Amino acid sequence: MTADTLWKDLIHIPETVHRAEFVVDLAGGIDRPDEIVESYVITPNLVEAFREGLELVDRAVRTGKSVASFLHGSFGSGKSHYMAMLYLLLKGHEGARARPELARVVADFDHLSQKNFLLVPYHMVGKESMEHGVFEGYVRAVRQHRPQAPLPGLYAAEGLFENARKLRARMGDEAFFALLNDGAEEGADADWGTLHTAWDAASLERVMASTPGGDDDAERDRLVGDLVERIFPALGESGLAKFVDLDRGLEILSRHAKGLGYDGVVLFLDEIILWLASRAGSADFLNREAPKLSKLVEAQHANRPAPLISFMARQRDLTEFVGEGTLGSEFAALEQALEFWKGRFGEIRLSDMDLPDIVHQRVLRRRSPEADERIREGFERFMGRLRSDEKDILQTADFDSDMFARVFPFSPALIKALIALSSTLQRERTALRLLTQLLHRHRHELTLDRVVPVGDLWEVVGEGEEPFSATLKAQFRAARRLWTERLQPTLHAQHRITVDEARALRQRDPETLTGEEQLKLRVLRNDERIAWTLLIAALVPGVDVLRDLNVRRIAALNHGAVHAPLRGQESRQVAQTLKRWASEVSEIDLDHAADPRVRLNLSDVDVDALISFAATHDNLTNRQKLVRQELAAALQLGESDDTWHVHTTDWRGGRRELRIRFANVRTLRDAELAGEQDRWTLLIDYPFDEGDHSTRDDTGKLDNYREQHGAKALTVAWLPHFLTPEGRRLMGRLVQVNWTLQRFEDAAAALPPADRPVAKAQLESHRETLRRQVSAMLRRAYHLSAEQLETVETEESGPGLHSLHAALVPRMPGTVAFNEGLERIAHDMMSALYPAAPALPDRNITRGQADKLCAVLVEAFESAEASHDVLDRGVRELAREIVPPLRLGELGESRLARSDEHLNEITRATQQREKGTPLTVGHLRRMLDPDDARTGLPTVLQDLLILTWAARTNHALTHGEIPVDEPAVGKLNDAMVLAPAALPGEEAWAALERLCGEIFGLTRPKVRNARTVQRLASEIGAKVQAKRRSLEGLPAALEAAATRIGMDTRALRTSDRWKALASARALLKTLGRAEDNRALLEGIASHGFAPSSTAVGGTLGSAEDTLAALQADQWVGLEVLAKQGEDAHPALRKAQRFLRTAPYAAEGKVPALREAQAEGTDALRRASLAGGPLTAAASTAPATAAVPPSAEAAAHEAPVGAAAPASTTVSTGAPAGAAAGARRARVDTAAALDALLSELRRALDAGRAVEVVWTEEEP
Repeated sequence: MTADTLWKDLIHIPETVHRAEFVVDLAGGIDRPDEIVESYVITPNLVEAFREGLELVDRAVRTGKSVASFLHGSFGSGKSHYMAMLYLLLKGHEGARARPELARVVADFDHLSQKNFLLVPYHMVGKESMEHGVFEGYVRAVRQHRPQAPLPGLYAAEGLFENARKLRARMGDEAFFALLNDGAEEGADADWGTLHTAWDAASLERVMASTPGGDDDAERDRLVGDLVERIFPALGESGLAKFVDLDRGLEILSRHAKGLGYDGVVLFLDEIILWLASRAGSADFLNREAPKLSKLVEAQHANRPAPLISFMARQRDLTEFVGEGTLGSEFAALEQALEFWKGRFGEIRLSDMDLPDIVHQRVLRRRSPEADERIREGFERFMGRLRSDEKDILQTADFDSDMFARVFPFSPALIKALIALSSTLQRERTALRLLTQLLHRHRHELTLDRVVPVGDLWEVVGEGEEPFSATLKAQFRAARRLWTERLQPTLHAQHRITVDEARALRQRDPETLTGEEQLKLRVLRNDERIAWTLLIAALVPGVDVLRDLNVRRIAALNHGAVHAPLRGQESRQVAQTLKRWASEVSEIDLDHAADPRVRLNLSDVDVDALISFAATHDNLTNRQKLVRQELAAALQLGESDDTWHVHTTDWRGGRRELRIRFANVRTLRDAELAGEQDRWTLLIDYPFDEGDHSTRDDTGKLDNYREQHGAKALTVAWLPHFLTPEGRRLMGRLVQVNWTLQRFEDAAAALPPADRPVAKAQLESHRETLRRQVSAMLRRAYHLSAEQLETVETEESGPGLHSLHAALVPRMPGTVAFNEGLERIAHDMMSALYPAAPALPDRNITRGQADKLCAVLVEAFESAEASHDVLDRGVRELAREIVPPLRLGELGESRLARSDEHLNEITRATQQREKGTPLTVGHLRRMLDPDDARTGLPTVLQDLLILTWAARTNHALTHGEIPVDEPAVGKLNDAMVLAPAALPGEEAWAALERLCGEIFGLTRPKVRNARTVQRLASEIGAKVQAKRRSLEGLPAALEAAATRIGMDTRALRTSDRWKALASARALLKTLGRAEDNRALLEGIASHGFAPSSTAVGGTLGSAEDTLAALQADQWVGLEVLAKQGEDAHPALRKAQRFLRTAPYAAEGKVPALREAQAEGTDALRRASLAGGPLTAAASTAPATAAVPPSAEAAAHEAPVGAAAPASTTVSTGAPAGAAAGARRARVDTAAALDALLSELRRALDAGRAVEVVWTEEEP
């Protein structure tokens, strides 16, 4: 056999698949025991499961206690079959006990064959309560197996007894008891014994009057059963009967079974969890019924003589398949309830890993041993063709190659997806039936070299029954609607075939189809499988084979269904298909990764209807606006749809600018194409135009401009490829979605409020998908991607970069991002504009960085050494990038080896200028960036070179004939003039080392050059300017002070202070006449200082303080002392010494004068208080002496004209530290009045209020 061999020739594939195929109904299916035994596949795992089940039964019998166990497994794992086989084993069925796989288990539990069990299978669907389901099932089993036995008293007695009383009253006792006892003796069950005693009036009344839980419980139960069986038989058969509560009823059930001779009751609750799940939407139902499960093992009424053994089928936790939150809160509540009781019940697990063996034996039954060998060989060939990634996806991590071989042509990935899907569906969709349906559907086309695509699962789950969870039903219906209303029409429109046409072709005999029809159907089916895979993943996103679905996984899951021109390109083919769909189907969310991830958003909201709201806004203007927005973001120009932008790029050490304009080149005027003279313009055209215009119209416009104006405009046009109709449709779709979201409230006005957040989220997701596709499309259109897209026309050769300047032959940036492409284009532009630019780094050198480096370079080039240490690490790194390209030297590990190459070129260039023309900073800038060899050197680096050259050649800077004291990077003006600096002689420079410190308090620089001379002269000038006004005022102030204290002015003018002052003023005049810095400094060095340079320095340093002390209003005391002839007074003598002594001595410093003034004032105060004249002796009186308070008061109260205590001035101020009080003063001289006024001012300055009262006397 070849690879073309059909699977139907190798395995048994049925012609039809019945609805109940592979489904075991415990309530009715055990009537076919031989069929069950023959078809059941028993694996080693199942052998252990049967051992666990029989152990549970054995424990119940041995202990007499009720037990229960969950039977845990996925749909299709064989839970119903397991219960059926266990039922048959306990019933002693010979065929079941004879199965060789179970021989050891049967032998170990052979003693159970001696026990009598009542086996009760259940069908819970449609039951209103646990009581109805469990008790009706028990009654049915009793009637089936022991038809002569009385019924158990499981029915509620109160209403039944009341109805019996009424019927007895109407019928009479004779007729009533005849009916009640009818057949009681004849039909008595042998095991029931004497319980069949006939009823009479006394026994009936006694039992009816008894209370539950009493001694008559057995009789009460029998009466209830007899009434239902003989008087009210329709009640037990109608399903309307009212039962006792479950706890009480299970006790009755147990006693009844024991009375019939049973050692235990085995309850096969096959569908009880499904029953609860189907009603999980009702919180009241769930809260009422779910807790009742515990009653199977935990009883308030513990009298259960025949133990109950319960087996409850439970599927796997659905959240493993559909994810948290998908099932809804009602199903989560059920899961929580089951989890709560999990510790009270046992658990028998039926492994999913048995499914391959079950599938192999029940679904993939070989027609012959030869067929089995052919299949084995076909599997090996198939696996040999798989790439490693395909094998990993199809085989999954939970299966090995042997297990894969057992389920081939199904893949383990399909099996896992099927388990998840079947777990969400109604029980008729068992996994084995679904697999059989898949084989049946493809029996005429599935060949040995292929596996069944995972997408084909949708064919067998996408129709028919729905899930049991209400939330999953909504998801399932949304998936169906999405397929029929959105995906299917999109696929058929793409392949140009209607749904009806495709259906008709598929219903025809394949032999009658043409090759073209067969190809069309095959390609359509392959795309359908991709869509179906998305739908399946949306329904069960939690299963690992479908989680985080990407195109590579989709291609592998549908191996053989995706065709690509070259092997290995299947993922690319899937990606292109999904991108095409995502632009039309808003529910598809596709990212733009290298291996794009994809998912479907399932909802009932019709998003397309909302998008149609914006259909009228899809026009050329809005599409151009969209392109500007998308490109501005991609080019990192900001979130804007502006037409003009200014873009900056870091190139060769500086930040450069170019203008960017979005425009249709075809429509621009020549003046707009010309651009600016000193700045590039980049014109970015749109990838579409109105009418029949194409890129040829744009290139023609540029060619015409060059012919008419030459190639000298700093303009580049970026012409993209045009979009195809599909690309323009995609662009329009995004325009509409954007518009809809911007006006969402208006667009969604008709939606229910609850649907609006869902619709908005889906629109936003769709917008992102469209934006990713538009982004890829624009990258291809603008030549930044080599990806072949159906949305972009690439046949024309005109698109690309077109320069209107001869110096630039632009190159396309290559396959890079937009912003990187723009940078490359901008750098090419700058290289053409500045062909002689030094090879500086492509980053912006800041003013601060350049200034730091400049300081190091200036110091290095001023030094006599050829190399210089660069200590700062940051400056070293900067110098390593900047210094070599500027040809200023090379940087070693930490030392800069300077080079004069570039500086010498600057010197030669300055020598070529016109003689007599001042050399300005502007001249140097033009030399550094000449028109015939533009360097584009950034201004901060031009400044660095200018200042370094000035330092090296001893040039000084002036601005408007004013020296520039601290020239720095970023502070140079084009009008500044550079001239060779006039330096002081060496002898003068040596003298200045001492004089700068003694006279001005400055430190002379060690190096003598233009920069240091300028800085020193500037500092001296600043010092001199600050002292000039004080020095001008000092001569008059000194003479006035001398006059006040009676000092001879001639003596003053011959004093050291006067000489030092005269010398300082002469120095200022000399410096003021200096024509330049050299004259100024040499003038200082040659000046004759009298009496010494230190005296002159002291005079300059203390000029402001000295003038302030001399002009202060503190001379009254000293003046009075001088007028009274107190020449020997210490204060007066101290003041005179100050005026005579130069300020370098202690006596000549300002504090000495202030002390003398204070002492004179104190002497005046003390004399006034003492009432005596100012004398040298008075000056020794205690400074704190005060007028006694009584004396003050007497003086204050004395009549006007009374004699004063003293004939001279008496101070009104209190002595230091004394409190304020009354004072009296007599004033008869001007000096006394001055003293009084001084006292009054001090009081006011201290914040005191002063009351002044005076009396005038006749002379």
